[in-house]
Amino acid sequence: MTTVVVSLVVLLVLVGGIVAFLGRRQRNQLASDVDSTASRQAASDKHRHDAKRHLASGISERNKMPDGGIGL
Repeated sequence: MTTVVVSLVVLLVLVGGIVAFLGRRQRNQLASDVDSTASRQAASDKHRHDAKRHLASGISERNKMPDGGIGL
């Protein structure tokens, strides 16, 4: 009787471990897909922001007075 109980407990622990492992693996796959998309979107937004800032910087440099703003 003890052997049957121990065998059932071991079997339940193994099945529970397999279910937990597969569930965690599936969550990680779904999370990595979302993270990948979010990462690409963030990189795209950063490049767009940097380009706008670079353009604005160039425009402000061209509008500066050559003598530093002093004089007539």
